[in-house]
Amino acid sequence: MTASVNASAADVRALTSANRSKESTAAVKAVLERHGLAATQLKNAKIVVVDKAGGAPTERARSVTIDISCCPLTITITIKL
Repeated sequence: MTASVNASAADVRALTSANRSKESTAAVKAVLERHGLAATQLKNAKIVVVDKAGGAPTERARSVTIDISCCPLTITITIKL
């Protein structure tokens, strides 16, 4: 999933922008759904976004890492330059 998100510059920007606008939940879930997770999987998932881009402009964000752990389902998205 990480590879497919990174292949789409628009989705990397969408994740970065959603995190910085603090309206992250719906936008982040939409990106994750486009890359293979079902809405039912995301319904009760805890989503954590870590921005390691240091406040750089959204268009400079180069990659994301997505880690998924279970029980409870936790999705950690790390944004990097």
